[in-house]
Amino acid sequence: MQGNRNIVFRVDAASHIGTGHLQRCLTLAKELQKLGYIIIFVMIPFDETFVDLVRRQNIKVLLMTYTDLDKVSDYDSSQWLGKSQVEDAREYLTLLGTTEVFCCIVDHYSIDVVWETIVRTKVNKIMVIDDLANRVHDCDLLLDQNYWNNYLSRYDSYVDSNCIKLLGPQYCMLRKEFRQMRNKVPTATSILPKILINFGGIGNYDLLVKFAKVLPHFAEKYDFTMITGRLVYTDFLYLENIIKPSDVMMMESTENMAKLMFESNYAFGACGSTVWERFCLGLNSSLTEVAANQHELLQFLSSKSLVHFLGSSTSITEDDIYNSINRLDLESPENATRKQRIMSLVDGDGVKRVAQKIKELEDA
Repeated sequence: MQGNRNIVFRVDAASHIGTGHLQRCLTLAKELQKLGYIIIFVMIPFDETFVDLVRRQNIKVLLMTYTDLDKVSDYDSSQWLGKSQVEDAREYLTLLGTTEVFCCIVDHYSIDVVWETIVRTKVNKIMVIDDLANRVHDCDLLLDQNYWNNYLSRYDSYVDSNCIKLLGPQYCMLRKEFRQMRNKVPTATSILPKILINFGGIGNYDLLVKFAKVLPHFAEKYDFTMITGRLVYTDFLYLENIIKPSDVMMMESTENMAKLMFESNYAFGACGSTVWERFCLGLNSSLTEVAANQHELLQFLSSKSLVHFLGSSTSITEDDIYNSINRLDLESPENATRKQRIMSLVDGDGVKRVAQKIKELEDA
């Protein structure tokens, strides 16, 4: 293999991690392949479904030692490896063997300077994708695509002054279909306004049940589509008579998220990577906090009147959901203004900008 063309990602997906990290890495990987780079993913096989997802993209996957999920803390993201950073870094290098690596790209809340210092002995450049700004990194390039109050300065004390920082929504890494859909002219696909409901690739059963109990009250007013997620089986909701197929179109996952968002008039969702997908397509939304690390971003986006903050998934009630849907005014001037504002933040070309910055590391 050509050493200076190898880029190796270190990323995981699982019920305690979610799928957003993996999805954005796949988006970046495909863009880097266009530039001639050879891509390898290194993952812990928490769930073989996600390993297969990568392999279906014709990307080589090196599997680390399986970590028992019983040893992993769902709530402490620094412990999501289920082992020490030193162990993980050493196994990473062992898996690489004699493969020369131009750039290691890390997207993991459990990894910081401890892991990166060990790996730097065998790789040329290190890139970190992060959102938390809560730990020190040893990297040449750092990406945080989110829009925060202090987004241009929040990593100043966590990386060396020589580190190139790619900060803000201009670097949002979206799949090409979002860029393509953005430029299309909307056409009516349903008699009723369409509302999309999705709380991430893993899903949140308790939250979806609350929504499922409310949606039938509005079945004659809106056309609902619910993406339940990997761990929420649509048949459960049907079999428990919580909801009827005639009231809501449900699916566990979709390969056509961009099309569904483009055709929707409003969305209810979580504050993960789908935020920027909605922004790119101008889809206004009410968002729910489904993980502690989403709180700060949700508060900021809400304070800027870019989204409506519905509340925490653990405290939100069926009445809250009912009232939120009942108050919707899809034709209001506020919605029209918000649509323009969110589309101006995310143009869909972020992944091209990121890939080009990685390419420039060759000359650094």
